[in-house]
Amino acid sequence: MPAVERPVIRLIANHLPPYMIISKTEKGSSYAGFEHDLTQILAKTLGVTYDYYECDWSACMRALRDGNVDMAHSLLYSSTRAAFLEFVPPAYLKDVHSTVFYQRYDDKRVIDEFKDLQQDNFVIGYVGSTVYFEKFEQADNLLKMDVKNRETGIELLIAGRIDVLAGFDTLFDGVEFKSPHLKRIMKKSIYQPSTVLESFTVISKASPLFEHREDISSALQELSDNGVLTKISEKWIPKSNIIQ
Repeated sequence: MPAVERPVIRLIANHLPPYMIISKTEKGSSYAGFEHDLTQILAKTLGVTYDYYECDWSACMRALRDGNVDMAHSLLYSSTRAAFLEFVPPAYLKDVHSTVFYQRYDDKRVIDEFKDLQQDNFVIGYVGSTVYFEKFEQADNLLKMDVKNRETGIELLIAGRIDVLAGFDTLFDGVEFKSPHLKRIMKKSIYQPSTVLESFTVISKASPLFEHREDISSALQELSDNGVLTKISEKWIPKSNIIQ
């Protein structure tokens, strides 16, 4: 791979098991997960070094938009993101996303279809720059509040600052809902629309790395053709979500 203006490729690192697992130690952060394994092998294939930029999701998207970081893995395609990100083929994961609207356990209002989200003064928290489903994202008749991250959203929901928090079954069940305390406070909506989306490695269009998108695409395709990408995926991701 030709030299790039930035000698070290900078990638976002957002704690999101099993994709990226960030553990804090006395010496700093340690990393594991699908994205970390892919980063290591891709960097070796390209003959470059890398560094991580730790951020919450909204900050990660801003950093990519502004070119303060170069690359990210496992991002779902959306036309909004494509305005500032290059989605580098091939896609390697397919994610079945079931959006869940979380409520406080004592809230008696029922959400069993989309129109129930339009109740008067129903404030819906969501994490900006996250891909949910098109009908929700394009709805301009919903009262939405952009929250910094899912942890902040949970705090706002518990405090009664929002009525509903948009999230995903896989993330909340795997992280927040391991806590019996939260299970006594929060509940899931009946309405849980699902959609299947493909995941890609992306490059910021504001990064010098953008000029080398074909090199990175070729490297990813080689990893895919050689079965390396599948091997990494199967280590961390359910097999049904891997694109063969």
